[in-house]
Amino acid sequence: VVVEVDLTSAVTGKKLYDDSLKAAEWFDVKNTTKAKVTLNNFNTTRAPGTYVADASLNLKGLEITVPFTFNLTIEGDTATMTGSTTLTRKALELGQDSDPDADWVSEEIVVNVSLVAKAKS
Repeated sequence: VVVEVDLTSAVTGKKLYDDSLKAAEWFDVKNTTKAKVTLNNFNTTRAPGTYVADASLNLKGLEITVPFTFNLTIEGDTATMTGSTTLTRKALELGQDSDPDADWVSEEIVVNVSLVAKAKS
């Protein structure tokens, strides 16, 4: 599975934070507008309907791989997926100039994903 993330769409609800996210030390949207996530090596877990995959995130030319655990249910023509993973800012060189000690933004960033897909008719 390959997912492209539009970095210009990131919003926090506060203009100062939204502007900061676009800056070079964060998402650097002037030079790159997309991040790419690739999921592979899917495996089942002991919990029914729960899976884990390797999630490789490529952001600003840096790539990290973390486990991505998710639940998947399929009912009729609808698939519902929810999952989460944790990224570290340091590994992605995010905010290391303005907040290296994680006083304002946590070093660990939890990413929650929710998606509903319907089969084509």
